[in-house]
Amino acid sequence: MSKKHQLAELPEADVELILEGSYPYITGGVSTWVHRLIENIPNIRFGLTFLGAHQLPEKKLKYKLPANVMFLQNIYLYDTAFPPLKNTNSREFDDLQIFSEIKRLHSRQGCCEMSDFENLLSGLSSRSIIPQLRNLFYTRESFALLVEKYQGKNTTVSFSDYFWTWRFMHLPVIKLLAARRPKTRMVHVVSTGFAGFLASLRHIIDKVPVLLTEHGIYTRERTIEIQQAKWIYEEPFADDSVRKLKGFFKNVWLSFFHALGKWTYQNSDKIITLFKGNQNLQISLGADVEKTEVIPNGINLSQFRGRRNEVPPDMNSLKVAFVGRVVPIKDVKTLLRAAKIVIRKNPGTTLLIIGPVDEEEEYFKEVQSLNEILGISQSVRFLGKQNVSAFFPKIDIIVLTSLSEAQPLILLEAMAACIPCVATDVGSCRELLYGRTAEDQSIGKCGLITPLRYPEKTAEAILEICSNPVQYLEMAHAGRQRIERYYQETDVFNRYHQVYSEMMSWKIA
Repeated sequence: MSKKHQLAELPEADVELILEGSYPYITGGVSTWVHRLIENIPNIRFGLTFLGAHQLPEKKLKYKLPANVMFLQNIYLYDTAFPPLKNTNSREFDDLQIFSEIKRLHSRQGCCEMSDFENLLSGLSSRSIIPQLRNLFYTRESFALLVEKYQGKNTTVSFSDYFWTWRFMHLPVIKLLAARRPKTRMVHVVSTGFAGFLASLRHIIDKVPVLLTEHGIYTRERTIEIQQAKWIYEEPFADDSVRKLKGFFKNVWLSFFHALGKWTYQNSDKIITLFKGNQNLQISLGADVEKTEVIPNGINLSQFRGRRNEVPPDMNSLKVAFVGRVVPIKDVKTLLRAAKIVIRKNPGTTLLIIGPVDEEEEYFKEVQSLNEILGISQSVRFLGKQNVSAFFPKIDIIVLTSLSEAQPLILLEAMAACIPCVATDVGSCRELLYGRTAEDQSIGKCGLITPLRYPEKTAEAILEICSNPVQYLEMAHAGRQRIERYYQETDVFNRYHQVYSEMMSWKIA
């Protein structure tokens, strides 16, 4: 990395991109989109603020940063290093009534008022108190607040578990309050959550305009993850009368992320998502309808020349592919169960799983075990991260069994390459494969939609498409035509350039 990315004082930029757990260290749809956005607007100077969990020595850039990236700063939310204390006297905190504001904020849970949030931030925004931020964890006042909140819950969960949940929930907030805030003309944040919290800081304290783009709805995705999470402790209650308390800590985390989402929406000056369904969900979660806009993803068609010969698949050597991260939200286990059915009926089938397997290592182990149990390991190939476009001529059909998606880039790419698709009925998958408007639908289907967690229907759809040569070619051509007409990449980046130009001139009161 060049010197400009290591400076103590960050260079000025036009747009600060705030990215949580994605670009430039993680590959995938959102990261690819961010990289292409920066590349295609070369006259805008970008700064990158990456939020990660922990600093890892093996963490490496997965993308070569374009020349118009002015800086990259990394903030690790769960690393516990704090600036040194000047003294142990927390009187300065008491004078600022910080704990009073925190009490008010927590007393409201997920329905807090913006005035509470702004009061807290205004108190914490002074640079002179940054070294004292650790007082939120290490003083009598902070412990007394924690005990008070615990006793007010009237719960049988252990104080120890409550204590550590509090710590892990608030540590990222303190880290973000202490972070450098670069000089930029606007902020573009690509999710709510902790990234949205930092964008809210920039809006309230530094008075810069904030643009929010959500590919997937962060609050909804965190809800799915938390409901499935094994890292959140649940007490094994035997008595049905207190069984409802089993999800106590999950409810605490859900309330927290819902609050972060609401704050981000209220502090964003413009809110963009990829399709109408997501826009409606944003509005239901607190976004102002007047701020919202739909800008779909797009494809650079010059990179896709279509399938080799554009012929129906040979059922004796059928190639089914999943492209994506091997993580729970992609529900790769349902994909394997569907593959078992397809392979039983069509033994020449091979399932290619293309994408990183190291993001959720425990889940990947479970997937591998299921693969062995199903007895299909000879027909399943885990290929890891690859140049997917190089595989397109070898792929007959793309399959997604995701529990949540926004507008999957892999579906757009497959359509551009004349490859029919099967996808679950999430996000914009239905409108991509069937068409959004009457005019769009007249092009025809370029794949089939299936229910969530339904391997039998997924297998049925794969076989229906691939065993019918006429339908297969019709779907292949319909996908390409839909991309040509409605999903051109140049239209997307031209619109973002226009939005940037407008927002950089806005003044925030």
